[in-house]
Amino acid sequence: MRYVRVDDHSQAKTNNPAAKSNAAVTTQAVKPKLWLIVGATLVFAIGLLGYYAWSLLSGLKVKAQDLMKAPNAIVTYVANKDPQVKNENGRVNIALLGIGGKGHDGPYLTDTMIVASVNIKNGNAVLLPLPRDIWVSDTRSKLNAVYAYGREKGEGIGITQAKDQMSKIVGIPIHYAVRVDFSGFQKAVDLVGGVTVNVDTAFSDPEYPITGRERDMCGYKEVEEKIASESGEITVKKLVDASGNAIPDSVNPYACRYETLTYKVGPLQLSGADALKFVRSRHGTNNEGSDFARSRRQEKVISALKEKIFSVGTLANPTKVGPLLSTFGENIETDIAPEEYGEFFKVFQNSNHAKIESHSISAEGAEALLRVPADSKPYNGAYVLVPTAGANDWSGIKASVLKWIDDSEKPPQEATASASPK
Repeated sequence: MRYVRVDDHSQAKTNNPAAKSNAAVTTQAVKPKLWLIVGATLVFAIGLLGYYAWSLLSGLKVKAQDLMKAPNAIVTYVANKDPQVKNENGRVNIALLGIGGKGHDGPYLTDTMIVASVNIKNGNAVLLPLPRDIWVSDTRSKLNAVYAYGREKGEGIGITQAKDQMSKIVGIPIHYAVRVDFSGFQKAVDLVGGVTVNVDTAFSDPEYPITGRERDMCGYKEVEEKIASESGEITVKKLVDASGNAIPDSVNPYACRYETLTYKVGPLQLSGADALKFVRSRHGTNNEGSDFARSRRQEKVISALKEKIFSVGTLANPTKVGPLLSTFGENIETDIAPEEYGEFFKVFQNSNHAKIESHSISAEGAEALLRVPADSKPYNGAYVLVPTAGANDWSGIKASVLKWIDDSEKPPQEATASASPK
């Protein structure tokens, strides 16, 4: 048997015509397979990119007709450094509305109402939380019912009416509105891995409502009892325990409907459910039960969530971006047009290191802008808030809002000086 070395084999292929022919056939056979692999890879990559893009568009509920505006939106995005959004004097004003959504009592009442005034160039923002108990004469209701009433009239009317009423109160035009329900907020926080905030004031809230237990009788039952009165015998209802015994006045028969929240000073890691409790707490000790305290906590969580969403780790991760957009699409209503999404992305990019301030429009303190009217009859007997200057006189609030916005663009020393009494 003859053993051929590698160099001999190579030489034989070079000088042997038959070998050359076989080599050519082999080469031709390999090339189609190589191109087939490359082509299949490209098709797969393009398909994956297309599927990902479609997932994003579907998540944001972008309609087919909106895609026709995409080329112009891309040109606008590339050609302009500053965000091309509606604004006045370089500020875009947005109404942020939070509702309980399905499964909650009053699912479409706005539990949270904030006007955010944002400088489109540097991202500096002024947050103006509005108490839900402000009386609105146009609808003969509290402010928190305006969105719900409008929603009953048709699609998009709820946020339009909410914007109009909030604009009347604060005195600045509101260009856009975003309505999110609590489940969407909770999911968004969980999708970015939670948020961290700093608790400045320790407090407890012994009356935080437990979802699903709003009508729990806590083991007691309601019975009817006939008693004598000046007008004759009447029937009244009262609660008794399982043995039929009356409940002492010192006992809260509905304690099982609530849980106690406790917060200590320092950094606090929050899941979606925990973040929701932190911003919704209304009965906190240590002065943390006020609307102003609530607005400060909301500001903390909103800022922390914004930082997480627009971090490189989130935006560069398709497994996070896709579900986030899907969550927003399912749980958010807005009048921001799809072709403006890229421009708002610029706004948020500019706000990476921006200053965010929150100012209280409340009925507390010596400089309160709202008050509780002495007579509740004109307001259907409800607890409401009206301007200190008088019903429907929003001049004091409007003046304060303009000053807060003006001061937000000044260096800290100038803003402090202008705020000091002369």
